[in-house]
Amino acid sequence: MSERLLHFNGIDGSTGDYALPPRSLGDFSALVARGTPGLPVAPRRLKFGLDPLDLADAGWGVIWAEEPSPSVREALQPLLDHRREQACRRNETYFKEFNYLPGETTLEFWRRHGLGPNVVDPAKMPYYLLIVGEPTQIPFELQAELGVPHAVGRISFDSPQGYADYGRQLIEAESRTPSSAPTLAFFGVENPDDEPTRLSVEHLVRPLELDVATRHPDWRVRTVLRGAADKAWLSQLLGGGVPPTLLFTASHALRFHPDNPRQPTHQGALLCADWPGRRGWKGRGPIPDDFLFSGEDLASSTRLQGLVAFHFACYTAGTPHRDPYADTTAKLAAHEPFVSHLPKRLLQSGALAVIGHVDVTLEQSFLWLDSGSQAEIFLSTLEALMAGVPVGHAMDPFGERFGLLGAIVAEASRSRQGNGFEAEDLRRFQLWAAYQDARNYVILGDPAVSLKVGC
Repeated sequence: MSERLLHFNGIDGSTGDYALPPRSLGDFSALVARGTPGLPVAPRRLKFGLDPLDLADAGWGVIWAEEPSPSVREALQPLLDHRREQACRRNETYFKEFNYLPGETTLEFWRRHGLGPNVVDPAKMPYYLLIVGEPTQIPFELQAELGVPHAVGRISFDSPQGYADYGRQLIEAESRTPSSAPTLAFFGVENPDDEPTRLSVEHLVRPLELDVATRHPDWRVRTVLRGAADKAWLSQLLGGGVPPTLLFTASHALRFHPDNPRQPTHQGALLCADWPGRRGWKGRGPIPDDFLFSGEDLASSTRLQGLVAFHFACYTAGTPHRDPYADTTAKLAAHEPFVSHLPKRLLQSGALAVIGHVDVTLEQSFLWLDSGSQAEIFLSTLEALMAGVPVGHAMDPFGERFGLLGAIVAEASRSRQGNGFEAEDLRRFQLWAAYQDARNYVILGDPAVSLKVGC
């Protein structure tokens, strides 16, 4: 009897094949044991009586690397002053600055500040936290784990000017008149003979589109699916005039070997419907730029006017150092962890925030075990954003899912180890994969930003 193989999402930009090869259940047992959660996490809760929608109640803080660049601090000073004024309206302690020490775990970071997994007291550590810097300075793990009790975002640009541009455009966006005719755009790619993108269109994008269109008649909903979701449509949407208020995309994204020179700029680029699929592309070599949307496709003149984007695709937020799905801990996803180029360019072009994924996305995000389509967590976040809820608080369902799955996986890892039953091994892997997937949805941008929409 042949051993059962399971498949992952994501496309290798050098070959057009799946980025991660099919794996056996025997491999997964070691992966699950190696990745068992060890951090106790609490659900996201602000101290009783405080309003998470009001910075004067929730507070706002920034986390710097141990030695932040003076030029970056100077570039961000207008944004810091803006948030200080908002957060300190009633309590001057609700604006705080922290430094992360190299190598600290989240527990050590908490302990150094007299904290633990608890309800959030903004007098000790604000609810909204902005990490400044690359994950080589402040790791993705800290962002994910702090993001359970807190609302956490990150900005990371290649020059001080990038920070200055982002802060300036954020302040300008918050002073605009709310839009009375907001637009939500859905971009759902389905490549030929490709099960992952078929599932994401059928069980994620279509249910979201139908629910939003039915429940929010005050929003204009624009949807392009399957073969029509090509690069030309997305390029026009993000560079041809008035951009949408909110953008949701679902597609494959590209992955490259750490030594490939395209990795820094094209890892996480969105693979559009122009690509003929794995079978149609077999043996034809690297995937050209004609089939994908990357940061290099955004013109320097592009102005996104307060857009919030949510990308369901691999590496659309960043890439970790080590590959959690590799059969050895020595296998690298990148020589150093990094924030993806596309969201950096979107933020510099006027987007307020980009929600994306670090590492590989999995169908467990919206297909739960034997229960079928489960897109409610995405719908809840989209509806919160549409109501003008700050993006960090709108992501609350993802933080709670991460914390809940951590507890479930820890319990499952202690039961029936090595029982030899394939069904139980498969279920344990599915739980572990869902946990890994949930922890890796992150916000790039200030988590306190919100869409300017009318009531």
